[in-house]
Amino acid sequence: MIAEIMKIYETIFSPIFVSGSILLYISFKNNGFNRFKEEFKILLISFLPVLMSLILYLYLVPKNPEFLKDVVVASSFLFSFGIVKTGYYEERLSKEVFDYLLIIFIASVPFVLISPFWNISGHVLFSTVPIFYLVLRKRGSFLLIIIPFIMVYNRPFLNEHTWFQSIFTLLFSLLIVGLKSKSIPHRGK
Repeated sequence: MIAEIMKIYETIFSPIFVSGSILLYISFKNNGFNRFKEEFKILLISFLPVLMSLILYLYLVPKNPEFLKDVVVASSFLFSFGIVKTGYYEERLSKEVFDYLLIIFIASVPFVLISPFWNISGHVLFSTVPIFYLVLRKRGSFLLIIIPFIMVYNRPFLNEHTWFQSIFTLLFSLLIVGLKSKSIPHRGK
């Protein structure tokens, strides 16, 4: 029964869902509906390279090692970030959304570099970075930090990673957010 709960947890709090939900929250909460619609169009377009890389990996090269999926998907963030950066410089994206996407991109670069050599947990990394970014911006969201801590337990429980890999990824994620935290604007509750 606990294994089934952990599989459901892994699906509900997948990195793409956690990152995307926080992105939509930041965009809508800070900018209102009209700006949200404009940003959403850019973000939807920027997601296409990630979607294409997933399709490529899942259907064309399914027998490759696990790290290749991580590298392909995280590398596609580079193209997505290029689209987002263009939207920001054209003043079609808010600074809050751009900063959030920047920290996700910053986290994905070492992830791409480490993954071929060591099985770092993308689930832990991409649930911890967005949530701690949000917690630093909006102190009232403090209870969300339970999500990455459960994910640290989830990965070894499901035999996806070792305890060391999960804990290392958590600490690595906190380091990334900590280094970037000076530029994260605090918005109170």
